[in-house]
Amino acid sequence: MFAQPHDSRDFHVPDDLLLQLKDYVREHEFHNPQHHDIHDVKTLLAVKNGRTTGTTFGRVNGLESKTREYTDHGLKVDAIEVIVLGYDTKTGKNDRFSDEGDSGAMVVDRLGRLIGPITGGGGPTDATDKSYITPYHKLKKQIEKEFKKAHLLPPVFDFLFA
Repeated sequence: MFAQPHDSRDFHVPDDLLLQLKDYVREHEFHNPQHHDIHDVKTLLAVKNGRTTGTTFGRVNGLESKTREYTDHGLKVDAIEVIVLGYDTKTGKNDRFSDEGDSGAMVVDRLGRLIGPITGGGGPTDATDKSYITPYHKLKKQIEKEFKKAHLLPPVFDFLFA
C-alpha cells in the first residue's frame, strides 16, 4: 500500500497487523486523491477483507454511477456508487478485488479510513474486474438524517475486562 518511499508519511505497521478503523474518506478526496501507486500516480488506494476473496487491494478510479434501476422490482433509486479496480501491489496490474459473497465488506484506505461497503461487481473476464462501493460520506448523511443520535465513527471501544 506504500509503493513510493516518499508517500509513507508517518505510517507505522500495527504490532498486531490489524488496521484500526479511524475515520472516513471525505468527498473531496475521491476527486483529489493523495496516495501514490506503483507508477507514482495519485490515486485512492483501498483494502478490504471479504468473505469470498479474503484480503485484497484496489484503487478507486473516480468513475461514478448515479442512478440504478431495479426493473425486476419496479424500483428506480438514486444511488451513488464508485468503482474500485483490483490492484496487484507487486506489479501494479489489475487483479480481482471482490467476488460473489463479498457484498457488504467494508473497504478502507491504507490509513484505516472507511471508504464504503461493497455493493456489487461486474466484469466476468480476467482482464477487467470492477467492484462497486457506496461512499460512506453519502451513507453518513442518510444515516444521520434517519437516526439523529447515531455516531458510527470514530469507533469507541469501552469494554471492561475483569
